Amino acid sequence: MRGQLLCLIEASRLPNVAIQILPFDGPLPFGTPFTLLDPAVPELGTVVVPHIEKSLRLGDSDSLFRYHTWFDSLSELALAPVDAEVQPEAHAMKDSLGLIQRILYPLL
Repeated sequence: MRGQLLCLIEASRLPNVAIQILPFDGPLPFGTPFTLLDPAVPELGTVVVPHIEKSLRLGDSDSLFRYHTWFDSLSELALAPVDAEVQPEAHAMKDSLGLIQRILYPLL
């Protein structure tokens, strides 16, 4: 798990990646995993909802709007995004990188 967490921190340095963690003590507005594909051409947008038998792929504007809304709700409830460029001392305990660091270094 340590390697995976370090990989997440490195991925957060990419300009198109935002990593946020949902706290265990907060409400969850949506309980099913989904992948929101949002390319530069809006007509190609797709939502993928995995299922054990066959994944559901949705590309209609109503579904895209609904899943964008759910994603925005998740982002609002999640801890602040990981910012690997900020010094560790500057992070509040309740942000995503602070939580990852507490998992990586539990005795500090």
